[in-house]
Amino acid sequence: MKPTIGLLTHQIYKLRNRLPGVERLGDQESGMKIERHVSRSFFTCRFQRMKNIRLVGYGQYAYMFGGDNISGDPNAPMKFEAANALERVYDLEHGRYQQLGRRNYLFPFAIANGHDYHLNDQRFDGDIPYDVLPTGGGVRRVSSWFEDARNVDGTHIRRMWSIINPIAAVRIALDPGSKLSPGRAEAGVTVVDVVMREGDKFSLAIDPATNLPAECDGPIHR
Repeated sequence: MKPTIGLLTHQIYKLRNRLPGVERLGDQESGMKIERHVSRSFFTCRFQRMKNIRLVGYGQYAYMFGGDNISGDPNAPMKFEAANALERVYDLEHGRYQQLGRRNYLFPFAIANGHDYHLNDQRFDGDIPYDVLPTGGGVRRVSSWFEDARNVDGTHIRRMWSIINPIAAVRIALDPGSKLSPGRAEAGVTVVDVVMREGDKFSLAIDPATNLPAECDGPIHR
């Protein structure tokens, strides 16, 4: 689904937030290692020591399964899904992620729980994706790959969710276990391909004018 109003898509992640302190991501030794030039005071005092980030808001997802509009008519309205009571928690210290939100389809949809605003509590701990049930009475393990009429989910998807934040993405790029390609110029930005230690891939774009993150793209399939 492609989100709007400040939310991020599960297929392509766009980081528009500004992150001070990152001076340059350059390449050396055929791109397998990276010179990491980071503002010393910012990195040591804030960036490296940052333990967690909690974001709170709301928005809408654009439901893209089976087409983006409710019919083939060119004037048909788009299929939106409300995302209320939205929270994103990035546990940077322990490598965990939590995504909370109450969803409701804003178009007629004959699907279970499609219009009840029930709470979705989706988590990722290390390599384990799981959900906490709305009643709080238990958890449900999510398979490594899951796809239905509602969404696409699984280990890779949730790992990508866990980096849809400029600080989280840059921390992964600076991880000694990550492999980075040589930087290349694309559409006015410098793009570096990142292979995480788990094998998942994404591309991080840096604005050469500010040396700050401009965009982060990741494939839906690993």
